[in-house]
Amino acid sequence: WLLRGGYDGHIGWGIRDYQGPQDNLCRANLYAFSDFRATATLLNNWSWELVYGRGMIETVRDDEVHVEASLRVLSNDIFQPVNQTFHAELTTGPQSVGYNLPFSYDFPYDLVVIKVGAKLEFVGQLGLDYSLSGGIIRDCAHKDLGAGIDGAAKPWGRIDTSVTAYASILGGALYGGVKGSVMLVRAELPVDAHLGIHTVAPDNNLGLRLTASCTASTDIEALSGRVDWWAGYDVWFSSHRWDGFWAWNGISTRIPLVSADYDVQLAALQ
Repeated sequence: WLLRGGYDGHIGWGIRDYQGPQDNLCRANLYAFSDFRATATLLNNWSWELVYGRGMIETVRDDEVHVEASLRVLSNDIFQPVNQTFHAELTTGPQSVGYNLPFSYDFPYDLVVIKVGAKLEFVGQLGLDYSLSGGIIRDCAHKDLGAGIDGAAKPWGRIDTSVTAYASILGGALYGGVKGSVMLVRAELPVDAHLGIHTVAPDNNLGLRLTASCTASTDIEALSGRVDWWAGYDVWFSSHRWDGFWAWNGISTRIPLVSADYDVQLAALQ
């Protein structure tokens, strides 16, 4: 052949530092790798490496992974080869996002030396609370080694209202007021999920299994609230204020929607 080309590649995974069923699997390390090479040959005498790429990831401690990666084109590195150990624990949250939709209207009246008024308020709120975490699973008591990820999300909404009445005399020399607040309704939809992949050795048989779980419900609360009152005086030689409140709990209920757990044996490794 005047000119010919070729390629080869590999992909695989395995376990290091595992001495067999008598050993404790949680002390072992998982790894996965892949490589690819393309070459060209001229007159069966001269060969060139056109492309070479390699990647490998391995668990090395409870919360660390070792990563190697490289890519060459015509024997030139496309990027600086990676050979580093990273912290493998993933944590985001708890985080929240929310939106307020307020409405209020004030009714003030001035009657010479007396000022009275009332205020009406409605507030609608929408929000989402969420969190995500994951990392390496090592359960030495059950010879379990793997990785898992947990997520939680809770969309919610609520509507609140309040009514305030107030009065003051002589520019605030005497004043007082009362405010009633009621949470008309709050609804939440909490969802929790888990996904894990495990290399386990029960009964001295090494295997691979997948675990997953999900729970979801609807939580509703309504008509809780409180009444606040205040009164006081403020004159040039003295001032004082009295405050108080009375609160009550509303009604609440939880409606389960989903509760599922899965534990599936995927493959026997030996």
